[in-house]
Amino acid sequence: MITYESIGIKLGTTEIDKNNLHQMMITKKINDHVGLYLTGVVPEDQQDKYAENSDAETVIEVNTGTGEETIPLFKGIISDIAIKMVRDVYYFEIEARSYTCLLDVERKSRPFQDKDIGYSDLINQIIGSNAICNYQGSESQKLGTLLIQYRETDWELLKRMASTFHTGLVAFAGSDAQAAGNKPQFWFGIPEGKQRSIADKLHYTVHKKIGVYRQLVANSGSDVNEIDLMNYEMQTDDFFNIGDTVKFKEQTLYVCESRAEIEGGILVLKCVLTPKNGLQQERLVNTQLIGAVLEGQVSDISKDQVQVHLLLGENKDDGKAYWFPYLTPYTAEGNTGQYWMPEKNDYVKVQFPSATEGDGVACASIRRSNNSNDKTSDATVKYFRTANGKEIMFGEKEIVISAEDDKVLVRINQENGVEIYSEQPVSIQGKEITIKGKEGVTIESEKELTISGSSKVDIKCKGSEIQMDGSTQIAGSQVKIG
Repeated sequence: MITYESIGIKLGTTEIDKNNLHQMMITKKINDHVGLYLTGVVPEDQQDKYAENSDAETVIEVNTGTGEETIPLFKGIISDIAIKMVRDVYYFEIEARSYTCLLDVERKSRPFQDKDIGYSDLINQIIGSNAICNYQGSESQKLGTLLIQYRETDWELLKRMASTFHTGLVAFAGSDAQAAGNKPQFWFGIPEGKQRSIADKLHYTVHKKIGVYRQLVANSGSDVNEIDLMNYEMQTDDFFNIGDTVKFKEQTLYVCESRAEIEGGILVLKCVLTPKNGLQQERLVNTQLIGAVLEGQVSDISKDQVQVHLLLGENKDDGKAYWFPYLTPYTAEGNTGQYWMPEKNDYVKVQFPSATEGDGVACASIRRSNNSNDKTSDATVKYFRTANGKEIMFGEKEIVISAEDDKVLVRINQENGVEIYSEQPVSIQGKEITIKGKEGVTIESEKELTISGSSKVDIKCKGSEIQMDGSTQIAGSQVKIG
């Protein structure tokens, strides 16, 4: 049993006399860091030491027990300390958090594009060697989709990941922590706690979280019912951990919140109990991703989709890629519409219209070339060009359709007319072909000219005519032969 007399508090290397305490509160909640709040009187000989000797790495501990048999109730780092003087008496006010708060400082942006990675491996990739996570889930559970940490702390990302299973994170800061030194330590999911006992007759308060019930059902697709959101707040003889179980009202209830308070020299221990389904957490999303546009490089193309390696943050060189649909300016049912896909190694923009990463759409290509001799030097000239050199050019006065630069092309010029040029054979075929010139038609060959017809060749000019259909007939007002 924890008593007021057994409490010991140490700020750095300085012992805080519990007789100088006015208030102490330790709180444990799902998805939150374990918190400590202290107020009291500063001894006269230490009026400046409390603040001067405290920094971002100062450790504060609350223990229970005597001698070597002490049990840690809280161990963490200071988040805020204030010293105030009222009528020549100095008072301190200290706020501290479990080491997990170190995961909740730096906002990062990075993609996790390997959808086949296991959750346990992914968590270890996120936290690295800087923290310890106890994964409460199936080792075979795969990510299954794209995950993007976008302007989020690691703690926010991990909470969002856990919420996909309607569960949360549980921070360690006391007797529930392993010997992890000063590293953050937490559970991904609700831990399997101890079976606890409570007095037969005790005072308790019942809460029914109807608003939370509505949110879970409406937004998270949860199977929770109203009875599951029936919470019981009561006083206990021990400081329970989240996940501990208690037999109460002929049912097994779970600890979802725990508090230890000292006020007026009296230690009070409280917990909040809920049915197992009441431990479920609402699905969290990162609204900052809505409307975000990220850059990536195309590694593969299939039909109307592109596999894109997102170039974002510290994971930009991991070689992983994810398939996105490619936005088409116009499409319709059937075979109509436009089909212009980027090439491999092209750079594209990926837009996210919602907070769900899987809704991302590759929407535009990006030119990265700084070559001053490329075709972008004149903004009035527009190009459609493939990687194989097939091109349509729209200039100020002409359109050029080219199959090979300056070797096979059709030029349509508003001043010079139409030019067809090819270093390869040119073939014109049709049911009927008519060539008509208002002033003249010239056919010229540097070597040979062949005119053939399978049944008949007929050449006419005014009253003159040459017919060839097996025999040759020449007619005219005058016929001159050699």
